[in-house]
Amino acid sequence: MEQRQGRIRHMVIFDLRHEEGSAEEARFLEDGMRILTSIPVVRAFGAFRQTSAKNDYRFGFSMEFDSQADYDAYNAHPAHVSFVEERWQAEVSRFLEIDFDLDGAAGAADESAVLRSDRSVEAEGSFSAGADEASLAVGEATDRSAAAGAARDQSARPDGKREEAGR
Repeated sequence: MEQRQGRIRHMVIFDLRHEEGSAEEARFLEDGMRILTSIPVVRAFGAFRQTSAKNDYRFGFSMEFDSQADYDAYNAHPAHVSFVEERWQAEVSRFLEIDFDLDGAAGAADESAVLRSDRSVEAEGSFSAGADEASLAVGEATDRSAAAGAARDQSARPDGKREEAGR
């Protein structure tokens, strides 16, 4: 696959091993937001609860990167690596990742055919942890300064092993 040069939206939808509405569920989502937004290259981070009957994943994280180098730096960042190794692999039962080129379809012959929106839509709401009333803001965004770097993606597969994504 061709290396992307422009901005990237990285999204992952996932299920947790925790009981729905539990304090552990809320803690994972809150910690994910706190840890991943601490990485300087992460922009426009959002944590979401699935509402569509069209798929059965329960949650999603979404974030943007200004470049492939920023995305690679995120994947190699110690906070991301630690989160994947210590939390993601232990607490996520299954997931699906997808990345989009935000600057248009690669190789599009007619750029006018590429649909884009420069509007930002923010959802409001919260995740509830039940008894302890912990909550997580939905659609919360961060805008951080960029840092460069390169490394491989160390995402967890549902069987707990690592895989290198060819991005």
